[in-house]
Amino acid sequence: GDKEVVLAAIVTGSCDESSDGILEYASEQLRGDSQFVLTVFREILKIVVGCEKGLHLAAELQHASEELKGDKGFMLEVVRMDGMALEHASQKLRGDREVALEAVKESFYAFGHVSE
Repeated sequence: GDKEVVLAAIVTGSCDESSDGILEYASEQLRGDSQFVLTVFREILKIVVGCEKGLHLAAELQHASEELKGDKGFMLEVVRMDGMALEHASQKLRGDREVALEAVKESFYAFGHVSE
């Protein structure tokens, strides 16, 4: 999908209307654009901060490109927003001390996704 359409779909969301899976509808090119994906995550965070439901960045990350899931700088930013996103990081980054530590600082439960 088009960048503006995807972002508009998020902005119009609410606690009752989930934007889960929104990246699934973005084009492959957009799913590989780190700035776009981080913008999507930040917009989702703005919506869910006041909601009772938990964050869904980890699930959303499964739709990002494999290249991004292996990009340490990108993944550091993501796990600082939602530690459980470590689940979808590359195998190498799940074993990276810095990335794993940041994820566990955000969510103790991310420890279950740390690899050796």
